[in-house]
Order: sequence, then structure tokens, then C-alpha cells
Amino acid sequence: MRRDWEPEDIIACWTLVEDDLPNLAGRNHANLLGFSLLLKFFELEGRFPDHAGEVPQPAVEYVAQQVKVPLEAWVDYAWSGSTIKLHRSQVGAADRARPGGRPHDATAPGRRDHCF
Repeated sequence: MRRDWEPEDIIACWTLVEDDLPNLAGRNHANLLGFSLLLKFFELEGRFPDHAGEVPQPAVEYVAQQVKVPLEAWVDYAWSGSTIKLHRSQVGAADRARPGGRPHDATAPGRRDHCF
């Protein structure tokens, strides 16, 4: 995952889209922010982050604004246990359901090269 992000790239690559919204329903605070970041990270990288520090700080700030969760909630996201296992399973299922392939797939239509 790249570390340096221009504002326009953060918006293009980390914006939650309409297709993401059903997956966010019923989540709150740290779980909402954590799930949202896992979803976008997986969309971009085709894998999950190993730890919170692997997610670029500008992306955390931008996604926190989108889901209206305080940035501080990110430190409360549990990186071990049943919740993150469930989130990873749900993100994988949501990713497989996306039409047109996955953006992290080099052959996917509409791949956003500036996100990589």
C-alpha cells in the first residue's frame, strides 16, 4: 500500500460508494470505521491489512469523515478475535458480489491505476 496520497487520489480511491452502503448498515463507531477501512483496503490491495498502521492515515481520516465516526475510534478497532474474523468474511463476500470484477484485479474493467 502506498503511503503518500494526494487529496484527489484519496477521494478517488477511498470514497465509499452506493454499493458499499448495505454492508455498513447496523455497524457503529469503531466497527463501522474498521469495517469500512477493511473494505476499501481489500478493494485496493486484494488482501487485508496486517495491522492498523498499514492503513494510510489520510485514508483513515477521510473514511472517518464519511461514516461520521470520530477518528479516535480507529484505535478501538479490535485486530484480533471474532469481530475482525467476521468482518474479513463479510468483506470477502461483498467483494465477490461486485459486478465487473475487482479493482485490484489487473484485468478488471475500470481499474483505477492511480490508486496503486
